[in-house]
Amino acid sequence: MADVQAGLGIINERFRIMEQASQALCKVQVNTQAWHDYLKAIGIMPTREPSQELGQRRMSTRAQNIINEVTGLFEHGKGQRMDGVKGTAWAAFNAIVEYVDYTRTTKGEDQAASRASSLLFGSGATLKQKAWDSAMALVPK
Repeated sequence: MADVQAGLGIINERFRIMEQASQALCKVQVNTQAWHDYLKAIGIMPTREPSQELGQRRMSTRAQNIINEVTGLFEHGKGQRMDGVKGTAWAAFNAIVEYVDYTRTTKGEDQAASRASSLLFGSGATLKQKAWDSAMALVPK
């Protein structure tokens, strides 16, 4: 019984920490420039604008489509219209999570297994962690 109580205490503490973090993220407003900086920080948007000079290629259609998709989720994704959420760092983080969990494609013959592996242990998990870390970096200390 003591082990169960100790386990529940850890769960309650982690829930409290997550609640505080999400509330802090809801207090940070994200304007267009901050959104673009966020996308650059997590590696979705190039860190510098592609140019025609020196034979550099423009941003790929796929990259632009991903940016458009996550921007749409930031503006209109699940839960984004709730009071206190729209246009915040919490909304930014949730847009990336929604993209990774529901929209992003994965490679592999068994799509369900590939998606699950990516979400839990692979590039999807890595992207969501970068999104979390970058969102928390926006919270004033």
